[in-house]
Amino acid sequence: MPLPGVVALAKLPSARPPSGSSKRIATRAPAVVTSSVRTRKWLSLPCGSWHWAQGSAPWLDGAWVAGVLERLTSLAARAADTAEACPADLAPAAGSALAVPMCRGAEMYGVLAVARRRGQPPLDDAAIAAVSSLAVHAGTAVANVQEHLDAQRMSVTDPLTGAGNMRHLTSTLAREVERAHRFGRTLSVLMLDLDHFKQVNDTYGHQQGDRVLREVARVVRENSREIDDPARYGGEELAVALPQTDLDGAFQLAERMRHAIEGIEVPVIGNGGRLKVTASFGVAALPVSATDKGGLIAAADAALYAAKRAGKNTTVRAQ
Repeated sequence: MPLPGVVALAKLPSARPPSGSSKRIATRAPAVVTSSVRTRKWLSLPCGSWHWAQGSAPWLDGAWVAGVLERLTSLAARAADTAEACPADLAPAAGSALAVPMCRGAEMYGVLAVARRRGQPPLDDAAIAAVSSLAVHAGTAVANVQEHLDAQRMSVTDPLTGAGNMRHLTSTLAREVERAHRFGRTLSVLMLDLDHFKQVNDTYGHQQGDRVLREVARVVRENSREIDDPARYGGEELAVALPQTDLDGAFQLAERMRHAIEGIEVPVIGNGGRLKVTASFGVAALPVSATDKGGLIAAADAALYAAKRAGKNTTVRAQ
């Protein structure tokens, strides 16, 4: 049975291509291509795919593949919207095509789209059955991977704030400290504690306190760089690992976060009022404040409590 000339795996969530993958689709084929159906962004993955193993498809031209992708994107989006298999003719760019949802049970995890070269015979019943069968297996495989990733993420994520948990912070700092020593880079830790948080819980209740924590965590994430790693240290304390950041840089970031927290107004549950909060910050850095992970956390923590003793709503550098 002759099989399709190109295969596209259209994943519903956004995905990032592996390093160097953008070139490989032009240098080897057939190729597997992933896409976000919602954003219409296609991402190439280097892979000797199932139909190539059958030896029935020639090496594909990268420009031809790129031209077909836009048509396959629309077809995959239609299959995702209708939750049904969608056949099509991609002439003049290609021949017959088929997009099949990848499902496990009632849950859809993506779309498998295939297309033949222009001039090849249409997809017959046997080819359609093969593609549909592959979509079933692919949906199960993607679901299993997603469940594994979700479990992995939950094990290192604080459920209230969505930031990393203590386990995540510890492993991150261990890795970053080792990297800082190996490459001679700087590394800082920022710690913050909400001021008068017990009063918030006592006055407005723990649900209101949880809302405040979530809002502060959001502000911390929004003011962090992509390489920074926010985590909940415990209670009303948050910490941020700051790779490639010296003590002055950590201080400036802490001040920016402190002012941003000062500016938020958290809705009060039940009465329509607004609650303002502040936070105290401590920052420490390798190698000026400590030489290892434990020392770095201890130095930032000491600086934080120095900020508390200094009157709160301020930032203190570790000595």
